[in-house]
Amino acid sequence: MESGQIIDLVFQALRMAAFLAGPTLLALLVVGLVLGILQAATSINESTVAFVPKLVVFGLVVLLAGPVTLALFVDYIKELLGRIPGLIKSTWLRKCCRFRQDLVLHPPSLMIRCWTRD
Repeated sequence: MESGQIIDLVFQALRMAAFLAGPTLLALLVVGLVLGILQAATSINESTVAFVPKLVVFGLVVLLAGPVTLALFVDYIKELLGRIPGLIKSTWLRKCCRFRQDLVLHPPSLMIRCWTRD
């Protein structure tokens, strides 16, 4: 596998993680800020006042955005699993071509050493 392919796979994985976690984290951030401002204004420092609304918003966001994020995740996994045979094939072909070049450039006695070098 080439470094460009690895970088592309990591970038796609990070982007997918942001798409999956983004709506939930954004909603919880907004609720946390609003509740923090209200608690500071009213001088109520009770932890359950902040926890219960965040839990309710989390449940609502998961219910509303769940099908969309699940569809995105399933499409990503299908694409990723579909790329595996191509990645294996390209790696195998690269080793096979390198082996053929070693056969031409080196005597057969060095063939085993060249093959096990990778």
